[in-house]
Amino acid sequence: MRARYLRIVCGFLAVAAGAATADEPGIGSLPAWSVRNIEVTETAPPIPGAEATQLSVADDGDAQISIDVTDGKEQTKGLILVISGRWMVTKGLTLQRGSETNLMDIAALNSQLVMALLNTTLPQGPPGPGESVKVEHTETQRALRVGTSSGSGEYGVPWKVSGTVSVASADAPTVFQLDFVFSSREDKEAAHLSGQVSRPQPAVSIPDSLPLSGWAVYSIGPHQESTPDGPKVKYGAAAAADAATVGELRLRK
Repeated sequence: MRARYLRIVCGFLAVAAGAATADEPGIGSLPAWSVRNIEVTETAPPIPGAEATQLSVADDGDAQISIDVTDGKEQTKGLILVISGRWMVTKGLTLQRGSETNLMDIAALNSQLVMALLNTTLPQGPPGPGESVKVEHTETQRALRVGTSSGSGEYGVPWKVSGTVSVASADAPTVFQLDFVFSSREDKEAAHLSGQVSRPQPAVSIPDSLPLSGWAVYSIGPHQESTPDGPKVKYGAAAAADAATVGELRLRK
């Protein structure tokens, strides 16, 4: 997994709620970009593989995330639900102990990155129906930062984004192809970001009645863990008791 931009700092909930955590605005502070669904495929040649995620935010702030990450010959594919800001439930995923939130963070951080780049290049919002526009921006003053409660990323200056953004017809998703070059501590790095953003009507819904048989349940928030230097508090996810339905999780104290 190519999580090279992640460091454990600060909430996926910032993305779900639309809060800004960086020099660039977050989803909720983009009035011209009113989106609830963000699909991103990120590649970074010559590194093999891709990170494909779809993050859909419900009206109540809960979220559904699909994950399809390939790294060489390995593939990680599954679903994540974030419930009431306190529960993460997963299906089809084997999470490494101590890194349980990494996949959730990849989806959140890549979504934040895409929205920051779209807002920078098209602050007035998406193109009109039937339009395809070329975009380009070079930044030499401000680093671009994205962050959640459990991970963050920083893309140093100078950074540059170029590509195309299009909308096929009225009410259609906004489709993007973006090449992103930025400075890191080691050298210049590059990534290609493709996908689409939209505001589906109705928004995704995660009903109380959804059965959770076959799903793994985790509590998310500050957790105390033992280290060689003594107990430390870390924001992350910890395995929790199974639940029969989403509604049961929402009622838990």
